[in-house]
Amino acid sequence: MNEPLNSTANRQAVPVLEVRDLSVTFQTGHGPIQAVKHVSLVIRAGQAFGIVGESGAGKSALMRAIADIQPLGTRSEITGSVTINGQEPARMSARKRRAFMCSQVGMIFQDPLRSLNPTYRVGSQLTEALSNMDSRPDAKARRARGLGMLRTTGFDNPESLWRCYPFQLSGGQRQRIGIGAAAIGHPQLLIGDEPTTALDVTVQHQVLDVLDDIRRATGSAFLLVTHDLDVAAERCDTIAVMKSGKIIEVGPTEQIMTQPQNPYTKALLACIPSLEGERLRRLPTVESIYAEGGAQ
Repeated sequence: MNEPLNSTANRQAVPVLEVRDLSVTFQTGHGPIQAVKHVSLVIRAGQAFGIVGESGAGKSALMRAIADIQPLGTRSEITGSVTINGQEPARMSARKRRAFMCSQVGMIFQDPLRSLNPTYRVGSQLTEALSNMDSRPDAKARRARGLGMLRTTGFDNPESLWRCYPFQLSGGQRQRIGIGAAAIGHPQLLIGDEPTTALDVTVQHQVLDVLDDIRRATGSAFLLVTHDLDVAAERCDTIAVMKSGKIIEVGPTEQIMTQPQNPYTKALLACIPSLEGERLRRLPTVESIYAEGGAQ
């Protein structure tokens, strides 16, 4: 007899996320702009997968296509396929897709002050994903899970925090609320779109520790988008480098950081400030790296 899709055996065999030949084109007043170009990748349970690249490389457009979230007012065309735990959300009805994505995918945005609604209290926003699931818990159960998630994300006073508004919290506290809201439904895939960019280094480390703890506790996969190679190297076991909408290099973190093959990856690594070696007057350019190593 076949095992259910969410059984242990199938979770090991079926990738949490499989993206095949995905392209995203936005229609603008200046004509179509292809932000993502034929991207393919596979992420399995428990894996921490980082996507790095400069601003404008298409990282956020890729993440939003995977999470089925498009900015209001945009017109986009998405081709290719996104498969999550063996199912394609694009083939589902709108209602089923919403419930499926709420249960399978958690999205953590770059700026929690913008992603959290300033007119709703923390408690209602924290448990919103639970309200959209097919197996919707009652209000009492949602509150209990919400308070538990606040403790998990490092809050010692969850009861008093429950009725706060986002503007009453610090940046680090808001981002931990965002993480809790993304993880409360125990999704199999957590996506962090530059989740620590707006935070100072100390708070950044705390927030990433919370994410690591949640991932290890739930066995979920983590897809981290960042322009910070050091963060990706510290937290991810696989890194993909994105440039101009394309994945140009992918491999184990140690390989990407110590033996990059693509000149663009070498240029990104060369831009990381170092306290050792000769002091550079100017950071190296992509062109200089290509001239030195040759195009590959």
